[in-house]
Amino acid sequence: MHGYLSESDFRRLIDEVFTPFLSELGFGLSEYKITSIWRFAEFGGHGLAIKVMYEFPMHYADVKLQTASDRWISHTQPSTTLSISMLNERYMGVIGADAIAANDQCFSGIDFACPEASRLMVMAKQLRLILPVWMQDDRAD
Repeated sequence: MHGYLSESDFRRLIDEVFTPFLSELGFGLSEYKITSIWRFAEFGGHGLAIKVMYEFPMHYADVKLQTASDRWISHTQPSTTLSISMLNERYMGVIGADAIAANDQCFSGIDFACPEASRLMVMAKQLRLILPVWMQDDRAD
């Protein structure tokens, strides 16, 4: 079942869920757009763009990473864009149970009635675990 992600829920999601941990990692909110069908926020830092997006009525929700130099290339081009699911496949196996439990604690007390906001919150929790590992690994390559 899908719900409609309201503008206020999206703003709260960005302000309370994504911004705090991304700020700690050196990313700042660089773009925020709301239309009748799109909710979009972009964070920039370390030569990367992190895009949080939701589209209604397709109920498309995702978090994607792009290098800043490739930010104007289509968000679906696999050579320049990494989705949260791609990062999960590569890095979630190296995240320990203690780190996962501590991460869950960081998000305790934040709850959304809307299932679409809850889905994006799960992606935020995954990103908070994976992004530092990916940044370290990517810089080592």
